[in-house]
Amino acid sequence: MLIFLGSLISWVPGLLLIILQAYLAGGSWLSDNLHIPVASILTSLSWIVCLTLVAFAVSAFVKWKSVARMAFFGIVLLGSITGEVIEEVFGSVGGYIINIYAGLEVLTAALYNADTDLLGFVPQMDVEVAVMQFLVFSLIALVVLTRRIRAFQVVS
Repeated sequence: MLIFLGSLISWVPGLLLIILQAYLAGGSWLSDNLHIPVASILTSLSWIVCLTLVAFAVSAFVKWKSVARMAFFGIVLLGSITGEVIEEVFGSVGGYIINIYAGLEVLTAALYNADTDLLGFVPQMDVEVAVMQFLVFSLIALVVLTRRIRAFQVVS
């Protein structure tokens, strides 16, 4: 359900705009720029799936809703802040590994074939590292979910 709702506000409107652009440009615009709708869908779905799994894991681990909300935003925001501090102090890619937003920026720039100089700040991280970052965050969330949620059978 969350993937459906997240899609409605992320890649579906973007895909509608791309279809409108292809219609207005006519000819071979869509075939020349086919990477744009693919990039829109892939980046949005990776972000939606990763954040959904992390949100489920946090809500399964924390009992109170307000604390769960703070913990979720803390994971995203403190991961970004800590990653930036580590990167500035040590000057390597190691800090970006815990910064999930940096992984999204790298993945987005790579899939859209964007020039990183024009975009401003894009971390100097390989695309493979960004993809692995999303996979590791998702796998950690799945492990937490499987440990915290136990199936049981109600006998009546």
